[in-house]
Amino acid sequence: MTMKYLRFGLIFLIGCSLSIRGQIPEVDPESIAASLLIGQVYPSGNTYLKPIDNTKRNWPRTVLLAQLFSKPPQSRLTPLEATLSKATLGPDYIPGVEGMDQEHRSCGTVPHGKTNPALPYQSDDFFEAVLDYCDPNEGVALYRSSAMPHSVKVLAFNPEAAITNIRIGSGTRPMTSAEKKEVNRQKQEAEKATQCTTKPAFLDSAVRLLEAEAGNGFTIRLSFYRTPGCNGHLATIYLLDVMSGKDVIRTFQTRQTQGVL
Repeated sequence: MTMKYLRFGLIFLIGCSLSIRGQIPEVDPESIAASLLIGQVYPSGNTYLKPIDNTKRNWPRTVLLAQLFSKPPQSRLTPLEATLSKATLGPDYIPGVEGMDQEHRSCGTVPHGKTNPALPYQSDDFFEAVLDYCDPNEGVALYRSSAMPHSVKVLAFNPEAAITNIRIGSGTRPMTSAEKKEVNRQKQEAEKATQCTTKPAFLDSAVRLLEAEAGNGFTIRLSFYRTPGCNGHLATIYLLDVMSGKDVIRTFQTRQTQGVL
């Protein structure tokens, strides 16, 4: 009888263990990218975010914000919590609404805020745009955090994501062999183009912003570069590399348009 109950107990424990394992979210490049948002936090505590993976618009109720710049530089970053306020926004110039840019023309329905010189930028503004560009803000959500002494770019992630050991990146983003070949091809095409009004930038100019552990042996690396393209359509390209060791498993891109020069 004792052996019978012992066997039953072992089967029960194994079943519970498998059940618990089944509830643990799978960690893969796609799920990592889907858990990440990027944008800007302002002194008001308003944080405007958009998905790294534009095909996945998932708005967690709360997120953790990791600053993409730090003055003075910090080797490790402590994320700040923010809560979802609005899942959709209308067209507007966000830096103006937040009182960080009085020179840009007003657009949208919200009046521009008053600039406070004591609350400066620590980085360039994710939503910075040319003078007459009114961002449609499609796919941008508003989160609220505690007030800040500055404005800075942030990478945000779901608290359930296994993002740890967050540190500021620096230097040029390394390219894979395939990327080098593609950049050379793009540069050759640009040299032959006769209708270009501006000189485009390419992937080889991307600079690292942030690196972190992402669970299940993966790491992430966030980089960016700015390009006017061939016809002066200014945009900043953000690249998320999901890596295993030194190998890039997959790269996700998102573009923030800043208008026509």
